Amino acid sequence: MLLSGVHADFLSNGSSAMDVSNKILVGRPYGGKAILYRKSIADHISVVPTNDRRLTAVKMQTRHGPVLIINVYMPTDYHDDDSLDQYMETCGRINALITDYDVVEVIILGDFNCSSGSRMYDNFRDLMRSNKLVCSDMNILTDAFTSCNSDKSCVSWIYHILCTNLLNSVIYDLQVLYDYMLSDYKPLSVRFSQLFPCDSHEQYDYENAGIAQHCWDKLDDLTRLHYAAYIDQLLQKVLPVELLECLASDGRCDNCNHHQIIIDYYNEVLCCVETAVNTYVPSKHSRPTSEDVYNVPGWNEYVREKHSEARSTFKLALRYCRQNELQMRLMHVQLI
Repeated sequence: MLLSGVHADFLSNGSSAMDVSNKILVGRPYGGKAILYRKSIADHISVVPTNDRRLTAVKMQTRHGPVLIINVYMPTDYHDDDSLDQYMETCGRINALITDYDVVEVIILGDFNCSSGSRMYDNFRDLMRSNKLVCSDMNILTDAFTSCNSDKSCVSWIYHILCTNLLNSVIYDLQVLYDYMLSDYKPLSVRFSQLFPCDSHEQYDYENAGIAQHCWDKLDDLTRLHYAAYIDQLLQKVLPVELLECLASDGRCDNCNHHQIIIDYYNEVLCCVETAVNTYVPSKHSRPTSEDVYNVPGWNEYVREKHSEARSTFKLALRYCRQNELQMRLMHVQLI
């Protein structure tokens, strides 16, 4: 309730860092995890129940298909076996969540309580490998830190952003916000371009719009010339005069305002290409089903039936493990 009152334009999904299910309270007495999203895109967002105080998730419909976004607060390493077990267990819950919601595109971000070379780092890398994710912040930034003491004599890099290769390729801004004063932590900020249709106010019907496949092979030579002329005409309208003048000066640019101009120019170029393609390139539409809302790499008629059977078996096993978690833990202790 408090989260939804942060700003009138936003809705939220979040949970406390405290475990109040038992008489003995466990966790930090303040803070937690949350995902806030604008009301203008609420139709594209669905809350994903995690049943875990360390995970908060939503599924977002984008132009790339459904994207699962998971905000995490991973267990702290107290240098004992229980800390390692909890970390591995939370990684397992993340894997199960991704499998349950059957998505191709994933973003996992938050406090991983893990830095390069730490004891949990191998589990962190296993999580990336098993879900084909990349650590965007470690790929883009250098010598960064997201946690420090008051005099910055001790720093660590424990906030991370993991995502699939496609989403990593559309990141246009990623930085640590060092100027923000939030306890001993520094927020990590990331921006993705073109997740929604060009007009952000456009109400896009993902359920009934169907899937458009542009047929470039059906484009004749004359239409190709018209397409080239049209996209050239569109691109000429979005040329940033400020940047052209800066380039013509043959000097080093020190104008920080040009950063945003470059970002806007990039987005406008993408919109020009999309407009030209939709105008001249023929396409065919098909009504989406639960199986083809997005493309699954390597999917074909030979593996579909076996995959469905294997997935059903996995879900049954996962459900059994969840229902008998306490009993299985006791059996594990007895075997040891």
